[in-house]
Amino acid sequence: MPLLSKGHSYGFNLAVEAGITTSETVKPILARAHGRMLALASRIPDALDDELKEALGAAAEAAPTAAEAPVEGTAPADDDEKKDDEEEKVSEEDAAAGLSALFG
Repeated sequence: MPLLSKGHSYGFNLAVEAGITTSETVKPILARAHGRMLALASRIPDALDDELKEALGAAAEAAPTAAEAPVEGTAPADDDEKKDDEEEKVSEEDAAAGLSALFG
């Protein structure tokens, strides 16, 4: 992963975790809050109104289909195989040289 891309990814994740709202982080923050709200609402069945009951039912139905759908931004399996092949090309001599440089 290029360094700039890695930095952007780490910064984005930090902003989402810290709750820093920007035009890019608003949707993930709200999605997380909505999911937590539904999880909490499912634990207290007496506190649910009709709208929340419908939302819980819709979330329960959507959960299996969301798990089966590919996540946007993920690499296809072919790219993973290419990366594995590239990693395997490192010879034992190169690995030993790297370890000897590390431990002196």
